[in-house]
Amino acid sequence: MTQVHAEQPRQGFALVLALIMMSFLLLLSLSLYQFATVETASASTALTQLRCKEEARMALLIALGSLQQLAGEDNRVTASASITGASDTPKYWTGVWNTETPDAPPIWLVSGLPGPSTPSNKSQAKLVGEGSVGPDSNMHVYAPQLNSSPANTTMQSKIAWWIADEGVKACIGNAPAIHGEANSAPDIDSIERTRTMLMLEHGLEEIFTNYNRFESEDARKLDDLANLTQLSLLKDLHPQHLDATVSPFHTLTPLSLGVLSSVKSGASGGLLRDLSLFPMLLGSHFDDYIALAEQQSEIFAPPFGSPSSQQLEAAITGIDQLGALSDGDLAMPVTPILSNFMIAFTIRSQSPVSSHPNLYLRMRFFCELWNPYTSSLRMRDIHGNELDLELEITGLPEVSVLKSSGAGSSSPIDIQGLLADPSSDTRAVVIRLQYKHENRWLPGQTKNWTGINHDARHSPYTSTDMEGKQWAAISHTLGGATGIDTGVARIAGKIRHESSASTSLGIKIFTVNRSTSEKRLLSELSGLSYEAVSTHPEGYQNTHSGATFGYHFVLRGPHHSNHDLEYYRGRWLYDHDPRNPQVQVNDTWHLYNDAPQGTGSAYIPVKDGLTALTVPFPADINETDSTINTVVFRRLLDRSAGSEGHYNKLWQDTPLFELPYQQPLSLASLQHLYFHNERPFQVGNSWGSQGATNTSAWFDCYFFSGLSRSQDPTTFDPTRPLPNPALRVFKPSAMTKHLAQWQSDEGDVEAMANAPARHLLANNRFNINSTSVDAWAAVLSGLSLKDWHYPDYPEENTMLEQMGMLSLTRSRLFTRFPQTLAQTFDELNAPSHARNGSQIENIAPPQFYRRGARHFDQAEIRALAEVVVAGIKQRGRPFFSMEQFLSAQPNSQDSLLEHAIAAVLSINGRQFWDPRWETNGQRSPRAQHIPIDYFSPGFLTQADIMSAIGPSLAPRSDTFKIRAQSSLLNAAASAPITSTIEAIVQRTPEPLANTSNSNGPQNRRFRILSFKWLKPSEI
Repeated sequence: MTQVHAEQPRQGFALVLALIMMSFLLLLSLSLYQFATVETASASTALTQLRCKEEARMALLIALGSLQQLAGEDNRVTASASITGASDTPKYWTGVWNTETPDAPPIWLVSGLPGPSTPSNKSQAKLVGEGSVGPDSNMHVYAPQLNSSPANTTMQSKIAWWIADEGVKACIGNAPAIHGEANSAPDIDSIERTRTMLMLEHGLEEIFTNYNRFESEDARKLDDLANLTQLSLLKDLHPQHLDATVSPFHTLTPLSLGVLSSVKSGASGGLLRDLSLFPMLLGSHFDDYIALAEQQSEIFAPPFGSPSSQQLEAAITGIDQLGALSDGDLAMPVTPILSNFMIAFTIRSQSPVSSHPNLYLRMRFFCELWNPYTSSLRMRDIHGNELDLELEITGLPEVSVLKSSGAGSSSPIDIQGLLADPSSDTRAVVIRLQYKHENRWLPGQTKNWTGINHDARHSPYTSTDMEGKQWAAISHTLGGATGIDTGVARIAGKIRHESSASTSLGIKIFTVNRSTSEKRLLSELSGLSYEAVSTHPEGYQNTHSGATFGYHFVLRGPHHSNHDLEYYRGRWLYDHDPRNPQVQVNDTWHLYNDAPQGTGSAYIPVKDGLTALTVPFPADINETDSTINTVVFRRLLDRSAGSEGHYNKLWQDTPLFELPYQQPLSLASLQHLYFHNERPFQVGNSWGSQGATNTSAWFDCYFFSGLSRSQDPTTFDPTRPLPNPALRVFKPSAMTKHLAQWQSDEGDVEAMANAPARHLLANNRFNINSTSVDAWAAVLSGLSLKDWHYPDYPEENTMLEQMGMLSLTRSRLFTRFPQTLAQTFDELNAPSHARNGSQIENIAPPQFYRRGARHFDQAEIRALAEVVVAGIKQRGRPFFSMEQFLSAQPNSQDSLLEHAIAAVLSINGRQFWDPRWETNGQRSPRAQHIPIDYFSPGFLTQADIMSAIGPSLAPRSDTFKIRAQSSLLNAAASAPITSTIEAIVQRTPEPLANTSNSNGPQNRRFRILSFKWLKPSEI
């Protein structure tokens, strides 16, 4: 019994132990099973997420392929859908247009398009939402989703992508190096930056209220920004400082680069051609222009020397150096312009008869020549020999003296033959204009010569007085008090003068070397037809001494255009280039100037130094009724001393045309080129396509690298900023290798000229088809000056040794003189009135001639941007070339940009000058503003704007942002898994395939510059 009871506890313990072990094993099994289940689920989720990312990558590559296929070719332009105004297309979609089929609809760079159909019920993926632009649904972007999974699978997967056009946005910094190529961003001091007169950065002041590029500590940090989210790290560019209606995502971009390619299908090689290294593309005269630019840039390169060392001088170049010119030929005349010419006569008797049996001829003479350039004229040859000027005059009449009552007439007096130089084959009257070389011929300045040596019998005569216009003095009159003997017997009684036929004056202007007597022809003016001489019927006293007939004409100026309602005081510059060395003169040269009708000319006959003659009668030029009167203060080009002492002042200078001070970097700065017998300021303005040479097409063909043919290629460092800071090197090693070859004169220029564009990209490229007002405002305000140094001219010529240097800081600036602004920037206060005897005369305001620059406030720039964007939207489709953008719009005389200038900056078609604003930046009352002469330096034109921002503009974009998304949903899951990737891609100069022998537009390779995965909160 005892044993039995002892075994029972042991058996119970074993059972319990077995049960415990079995429970443990079961729990372990369950745990392992649960662990395996969790791990399997986790692995499945990770696999799904991985698959989702891979499909997002696939979507990105599909998007990149679509972009390459649709927008890779040179002849494609891009714009946002908002340009079309179509309500059924999201406004932030990017469209691609083919310039060869401009009427075809665009193709949108989003998933599902193009395709055979686009179902309206297709599901949409949100690719831009609250994390990118905030809660405003109008700024959100959706793209159609495409099924990417087989139909028989339980896992439903979809992909979507959308491509944003970065070129339509304002750029917040310079571009980083591309694809591992070293290239530092432009880093040049303020003087170098301002010398270029180019927009090197977009005007972010128009978008960020706290930002100032010259004062903000954040300005130097912009180059390091990789994405827009880093804006929050910058104090002055924090998104909170944006206007509430502005979205950084849709308005700003950290990067926008441009390929130097042409959208024109006929462009050679598809790339723009470099005019810096290949100026001969525009002809030999443009080659000379670039050579002069390089020569001047070496002389006047910073650091600046003394003020006097900064005074530009240009050698005179006339017809004999230009050769025969046909209409539209590009030339570079550098010659003074004959702006005022008077030659007047009387034929008289002298008492007593016994000692003066013949008639005597007296002559008055005056002329004025104008330097229309921003550089002084050099009145010496290359050896330092002094130069004078000389006139050769032909076409003077044969005149008879008649009794004013009764019969009686003298023999004809051949005035031309009587006064001619005996050695002249053309019987020319020769007048040597001696120049006073102690005085410089300053920019815009006129010089006058009065009278001749009175004791000479015949020419050559000499004119030495340059101080005033006292033409009536005996010492200035040919023959003195009596005159020169004509050899024709006198007649008794009161007399008058007649000739039987009209005359046609011809005037040639030469330089004459004092040391060598070498003569060079500068310009030639012929065809100034005058009616026959027929003086007053009542006649003059036989011994009268005043001039009774003659010839007086002036260069048609602003004061002759007051009646022109379309071009206020500016018709002279609308129709004629005053630099013309071979002036075309119509038979009706004296009439109102109308180029299409073939009437009028650059010159006009006048009396009293101002009033135009309706019929050119020589008899209307006389002293008897005081019709010769040069003491007139209304004329801008008039530097005589005058009785009131207001003449001979620098405030009267009128420089209109710029000679190159440094290598040009902007095509529109070539508006100062001369095209024979055509309108001035062609390049960059809407009439550029109307001449014999379509200069508007240049903007789709050429660019300036700033590289020199004379530069030692071994000194070229591609890792440093280029001479043109608006460009950057894409492949430095390749560019260094080929630079010497490009500089060589050997080889096919046409084939080589586009080679530099294979190695360069444009910084801060902006698409002209942008519909963002904020971006346009930033671009239009891109040019600002910091401490611009310029010579301070004294008021009197005799005080040039007291010249000093001043500096200026300006924002939102445009200038007519983008290179030589320093020579003409300051202007002195001109008197508003002067006394002419008992009469008070108005003095023509010179401010907008002397300054040649305009700057604007924020409201004006934004208004310009608004009008431009409104015009682009009204057009309803992109501009397909720069030529199209610059040319007149259909049914209009103005381009879009010219329309904006007129709409914002003019009143009743006139622009106005605010002297206080232009000098010290403070606005003055509207009543004190001065109407500006059309096309004067202070009159803002499209070319002035294009000079500053033109190199950054193009009708297409080359930088894009891709957002690609994949979405996977299991049938049993409640929410899909999504992955979103964002990439910045850049079109490069590299052709997609080996098509180097092709002369047409090419498909160029896109490269991915950066990409990142986006969190849902970042979308």
